[in-house]
Amino acid sequence: MKALFLAAAAIAMASSAASASVLVVDFENSNVSAGQYSYAADSAGYSQPSGNSVSVPGVGFSGTSGVQNNAQAWGFPAAPGPGTNAAFLQSYSSSNLGVITIGTGTLVAGQSYTVAFDSVARPGTGADPFTVSYNGLSKTIDPGLSWASSTWSFMAVAGQNLVFSATRIDGDHASGLDNIAITAIPEPSTWALMILGFAGLGFLGYRRRAHSASLPA
Repeated sequence: MKALFLAAAAIAMASSAASASVLVVDFENSNVSAGQYSYAADSAGYSQPSGNSVSVPGVGFSGTSGVQNNAQAWGFPAAPGPGTNAAFLQSYSSSNLGVITIGTGTLVAGQSYTVAFDSVARPGTGADPFTVSYNGLSKTIDPGLSWASSTWSFMAVAGQNLVFSATRIDGDHASGLDNIAITAIPEPSTWALMILGFAGLGFLGYRRRAHSASLPA
């Protein structure tokens, strides 16, 4: 019984280490009220109410980027949850490019991670394709008209941050961004622990069957 417990515990610990998100940004703790939207400080004149600069702990905004709370002016489909806020990225020739920077100082240098996030195009005007980048590597996302998830993997480097950047397209094009979650990719030792746990459970099951077969009918 003790061996069974230890094997199950090994699997549970390894599974938890393999699946837990180490950093989540859903923009719900912003200073944006219901039905409103706020741009970065250098574009706050476009905010509603005008002059309000967006603020989210651990997140940097610059240019034509910000957060909206199901604001009618944007026309985005309702934020995919868990709340009603979603970030946005835009670009205008007369304004600084929309950029959102996620602080990743809690990540372990040398560890591999996967980032997952939801994105959507602005209906009526279309998407502003954006790039997600880290330490010189990048991936371009061109969202559709419904919220959809994307993933990308990278290795953490000290002093680097995760950056979402709009493409230079003049006009009201925009992309929504939400539910950014960074998860550690299991190390070989984690997989070994899981395999050991499953092997232990399998061996215990075999022993039980063998013991039952040896008992007199």
